[in-house]
Amino acid sequence: TWGERKYALGLSIGLVVVNDTSEGISRILARADAACYAAKNAGRNRYYVSGSKEDISTGRYGEIQMVTDITDALSAGRFQMMIQDVARDEAASEVAYRELLIRLIDVEDNAIAPGVFIPVAERYCIMNAVDRAVIGRALAAIERAARDDDAIYAINLSGQTFSDEKFVNHVREALAACDLDPRRLCFEITETAAVTQLSAAVRFINKLRDMGCRFALDDFGAGMSSFTYLKNLPVDYLKIDGSFVRNMLDNPLDRAVVESAVRIGNELGVQTIAEHVETAEMAAALQQMGVNLLQGYHVARPVAFLD
Repeated sequence: TWGERKYALGLSIGLVVVNDTSEGISRILARADAACYAAKNAGRNRYYVSGSKEDISTGRYGEIQMVTDITDALSAGRFQMMIQDVARDEAASEVAYRELLIRLIDVEDNAIAPGVFIPVAERYCIMNAVDRAVIGRALAAIERAARDDDAIYAINLSGQTFSDEKFVNHVREALAACDLDPRRLCFEITETAAVTQLSAAVRFINKLRDMGCRFALDDFGAGMSSFTYLKNLPVDYLKIDGSFVRNMLDNPLDRAVVESAVRIGNELGVQTIAEHVETAEMAAALQQMGVNLLQGYHVARPVAFLD
């Protein structure tokens, strides 16, 4: 009760057993934190025991282990930055765009790919913390690398960051701390995240675009039945979802989706990027369609980025 009003409070508790086999205090706290996220994810107003029989039998134990690794890596700064070049042509003679990727390094020094830990981080609502932890290091590294080329540098952002009112200031402060032209910086957001939070996404994008930053719509074409939202979404690049690109030479429907994406990009006046370009045949077909940029193992593999 506060004044004349009553408020309902919820409580989520994460528990971890501490015994002679337990790891150090930071890992114990990380496991308790992960178990608390699991309690929230399971519906809130409950407790969750890390390593319990239920934890193991439901298959959640592996996720909790991953959440533990992520929260531990956040406190220890164990994220490795990688870079993948995107080229204008098959011969990769001109690198126009470079995408920054991150890997999580666990306590055993194993590198965990983003496709493994990011879905878990988003499910347990800690991806925004990862975005915030990475941005400062990323911009400092990009500033040094950008002195030697004219490429646009792209950083992936989670949809959970759209609702973070302080993130724009976080980016502004990070840019002020380095000598990087904001026009060299592009943020990639997924189509699904943008469409499901369209109003928030538009506000978020416009605030960063006012600073000079660019935006790319990632995984374009995946799972959406209407492109009406594109009229109001201010982006500079459309990244065609790799699942269509990968099979387009053998699947007429996938090829039609890629061709449609290119036409939409042309109508919007934005550049198109094809993901997962793995062979010379794919590259040639995409260039014939009019795709602006090619990304994939045929062009360049991700390599360690200076940090």
